[in-house]
Amino acid sequence: HGIPIGAKGGTQLLEGAGSSTVRVATSRLAELGEAAAQLRHYPYGCVEQTTSALLPWLVLDGSGARWLTGTNGADEVPRVIARGVERLFGMQTQAGGLAYWPGGGEPMLWGSAYATLALRLAEQRGVRLPVAAHEALLRYLREQLKGTDTGAAGGPALNDRCLAAFALALAQRPEPTAC
Repeated sequence: HGIPIGAKGGTQLLEGAGSSTVRVATSRLAELGEAAAQLRHYPYGCVEQTTSALLPWLVLDGSGARWLTGTNGADEVPRVIARGVERLFGMQTQAGGLAYWPGGGEPMLWGSAYATLALRLAEQRGVRLPVAAHEALLRYLREQLKGTDTGAAGGPALNDRCLAAFALALAQRPEPTAC
């Protein structure tokens, strides 16, 4: 025996309204829509999220930027890249490395190396980096690698050292003693 639900004997369970959206595209970049929206609206401004939000703008051409902005996007790319580069250098500490948060005084090796990768891509796109600040950042990375041992107590973790060595190599400043 069925138990009637409501006055219509359960039929109201089938009633309702809904909607669907169908997107048709000739490029697989269309699948990046939600991820791109999240990149544009990271809730924090740490070195990691600033760098992560900057990377797609550095690797996509104008047509790819359309998926990041929802518009043509090509005109917006240089402005967004310049703002990201400026924000990264705004986190630079007296030691030359980048702090995890804007206004921080303690540099972070991993964050500095990760940002250096993005800055190298920006440089390859023709973005002019502030020379003195960039040199100080590269010097910080080199100093963090020199004379350290992966097993030394309090020394940088191996993954941080590897990322820093890779970033220096991409910046055409390899540190042979790092590995």
